[in-house]
Amino acid sequence: PQLSFTFPMYDATRNPVRYKTRSIDDKRNMRLAPKSAPWGLFGLHTVPEHAEAVILTEGEFDAMAAHQGTGLPAVSLPIGAASLPLEVVAMLERFAKIYLWLDDDVVGRRAATAFAKKLGVARCVMLRAGVGEEGGGAVVKDANDALRMGVDFAEVMSRTMPVPHERILRFGDLRDEVFSVLQGGRD
Repeated sequence: PQLSFTFPMYDATRNPVRYKTRSIDDKRNMRLAPKSAPWGLFGLHTVPEHAEAVILTEGEFDAMAAHQGTGLPAVSLPIGAASLPLEVVAMLERFAKIYLWLDDDVVGRRAATAFAKKLGVARCVMLRAGVGEEGGGAVVKDANDALRMGVDFAEVMSRTMPVPHERILRFGDLRDEVFSVLQGGRD
């Protein structure tokens, strides 16, 4: 037996439908139960009925940190950047604006772009803490890191980025991707 966290996932009616159990020592050691249950979102039960915006994160700790730092409702994807199930897309239909705060690595940025296409590019913006990239400081990869490192969440929210167009590449996007890979192979 290992010490573990258990995170409930909720459906659109605020009922728990599935649980993710994750080892404290190794987050790759994870289990979903029941296996055949529909998908849900961690944190969905805390989102007010009238909310027009939500932050979508890659992990449960990121969702809690994003909410604590911004005051906005935040939910977590069921299995990180790996997938955006259609059941989850339907749960997010009610929001006019979706802030995508996935990990600041190549996988997270690619997933955010792909998810925005599924959710509607016009209502999605991307968030990145962006701390440490230029000055050699610690790189902040997600909302949980940002909270632990004392990042100003108001500043992060003021620097939302549109979802990049698939056929237009800005130098800054390329620079960030190369830097991310050079900083330790975060791809």
